[in-house]
Amino acid sequence: MKTNKMKGKGKMINKIRKSMAGKKAQEEMFGFVLIMVFVAVIFLVFLGIFLRTRTGAEEKESIDVYHFLEGMMKVTTECEINPKNYLNIGDLIGECYSGMRECMNGKKTCEILNESLSSVINSAWKISGESYIKGYAFNAAYNSTNNFEEIINITKGDCSANIVGAEYLFSEHPGVIVSSLKICY
Repeated sequence: MKTNKMKGKGKMINKIRKSMAGKKAQEEMFGFVLIMVFVAVIFLVFLGIFLRTRTGAEEKESIDVYHFLEGMMKVTTECEINPKNYLNIGDLIGECYSGMRECMNGKKTCEILNESLSSVINSAWKISGESYIKGYAFNAAYNSTNNFEEIINITKGDCSANIVGAEYLFSEHPGVIVSSLKICY
């Protein structure tokens, strides 16, 4: 008799074990699915942020372009205000903003500024159909608390793709002159 009771208890224990093993497997599957859903939601959030911040033309800051701008501001031009006192490009931008002064050679400061900027930028950044660089845009503007005025704007080529650029600031009392150069690839 005892063996039948033992067999009956053994069958019962086996059923309970199988039932518990099935529940444990279900719990593990539920945990796995929960983790996968969590990872998918995080992936979709990052994908949404990434797609929202991308535009057709992305601009990145470039230390090389900044150093170029910094050096370009110190390039001496052919504009002589006083005998043997030639202005550099930075000073010439300030003179062009201040008014239409003439250099000793009879040309206006803004005219020489345009020629000098184009010459320096074109000699450093070769732009052509075969070149890696597709275009550039230079802009200088006066900015103060209550005034914003564009001084000069020079563009060349196509700037619809990737862009690297930088800004260079210098004081022009009571505000600043902001010069920016964008190189397009």
